[in-house]
Amino acid sequence: MKRRFPQIEIVQCGGRGDVKIENADRNFLGCDLELTKYILANSLLHVGCEGGLIHLATAVGAKCLVLFGPSDQNYVGYDWNINLVSEICRPCLYVNGDNWWTCLRGNAEPPCMLSHTPQMVCEVTCNYLKNKA
Repeated sequence: MKRRFPQIEIVQCGGRGDVKIENADRNFLGCDLELTKYILANSLLHVGCEGGLIHLATAVGAKCLVLFGPSDQNYVGYDWNINLVSEICRPCLYVNGDNWWTCLRGNAEPPCMLSHTPQMVCEVTCNYLKNKA
């Protein structure tokens, strides 16, 4: 990504214990939501899994590229975002009651999320950014 768009700053937001993204220009891990809100509101594109930061980014008007796995895009997604839905299996979130963090197929890593390869995410991101940068 950085080779294709060297002028675009890559900023990582997330939890204090998250793994830092290699070669990100800035990392804001564990910062408060007020700062995170301003970072997201001023972003060209927020890339992430369906969850809290996607909903916050969408609420402040940021465009998002959302990786869907166990959660259902039709239930928790936003049509104006770029939604990548796994074709490996269908949404299974909450099928197993409150045990939503366990893959119903018994896999340690859910195949639905692993189907979103870094190359695919980079390509979709670059296709969006080529019209914005």
